[in-house]
Amino acid sequence: MTNRRIATLFFVWVVIYLLVMIGNPCLARLLIGTITSFCLLLLLPASLIVDLIVRFYEQPRKIPLQYYFLILTAISAPFVAMGLFHVFGGNLSQMMACADS
Repeated sequence: MTNRRIATLFFVWVVIYLLVMIGNPCLARLLIGTITSFCLLLLLPASLIVDLIVRFYEQPRKIPLQYYFLILTAISAPFVAMGLFHVFGGNLSQMMACADS
């Protein structure tokens, strides 16, 4: 996977998150929390552990570097979308008030 494809996926994710934020802020909050925590708490540590084990046995790297870039874009895309949503006049307090209703 090239860097151009990763950048394209990043912008596609940002657009999808923006559309969901406009349509249903509560669903956007759930998606952001679920996908970000899944990538941050499961995929990233698991791949780092596998990479460390492989390096310990002095084997060539099994996990490509683009995988880490893909995880980082999946983590950062929702926050970029939230920033754009706020800059262009969206109300982020609607997303935070979903638990109250």
